[in-house]
Amino acid sequence: MSSISFQVDPDVLRPIIDEAVEIAIARLDGQPKKLLWREQEVAELLGVSVVFLKEARARGEIVAHTRVKPIVYTWQNIADVKDWLANR
Repeated sequence: MSSISFQVDPDVLRPIIDEAVEIAIARLDGQPKKLLWREQEVAELLGVSVVFLKEARARGEIVAHTRVKPIVYTWQNIADVKDWLANR
């Protein structure tokens, strides 16, 4: 297998990196600053009980991150649970 190596002046890369960072920050604007929510927080946010979430999770109807303790939800998990609740 062959490889290629090259050298780039950091001043050439700086505007590209700056633009990439600006785009990333713009995408995060309006998004929650928190990455993970505990099940109790999600229940309160959605107006349901923790037991309701646990039972739905056990039936495979919703997804959370269960390999860690406490069980946590990402923003996408919460959005999926909201959609699931709306379509019940």
